[in-house]
Amino acid sequence: RDIIAYERFNETDYILVVINNSEKAAEKIKLYINEKSITMADLITGKEYSAGVNGEVEISISKKNGVILKRISQ
Repeated sequence: RDIIAYERFNETDYILVVINNSEKAAEKIKLYINEKSITMADLITGKEYSAGVNGEVEISISKKNGVILKRISQ
C-alpha cells in the first residue's frame, strides 16, 4: 500500500499524520499508536477518531488524501 503514517508527541501534545498516496481509497486502515484511550480530531475536517485501550485506531482515507489528527481528550 501507499500509506504513510507519522506521529509526534510530548508530555502535552500528540499529532498523527496519515497520508494515502494511492490512486485507490484506503478503507478501514488499522494503526497501533503510542497513545492509548484518547480522542483525536482531524485538523482538516474536524472529524473525530478514538484510539482504544490498546492504541488501535481505524481510519478510512480517500485516494491521494490524508488526515492530521490532534489529541483533544484523554
